[in-house]
Amino acid sequence: MPIIFLSPSTQEFNPYLTEGKNEELVMNQLANAMEPYLRSCGIRFVRNDPQRNVAGAIADSN
Repeated sequence: MPIIFLSPSTQEFNPYLTEGKNEELVMNQLANAMEPYLRSCGIRFVRNDPQRNVAGAIADSN
């Protein structure tokens, strides 16, 4: 079975209009919420390190 690579945004300086949040935070929250569903379905996944930049996420995906 294929492995899914979750790569939420690393764009911490892209603000959201509401709630004082940013793109990186919201997309990581979404990825966090997806993990239990993927596990419960037996879907294997890895994800980028949110502490790394976009170049790091690209390197992680390869």
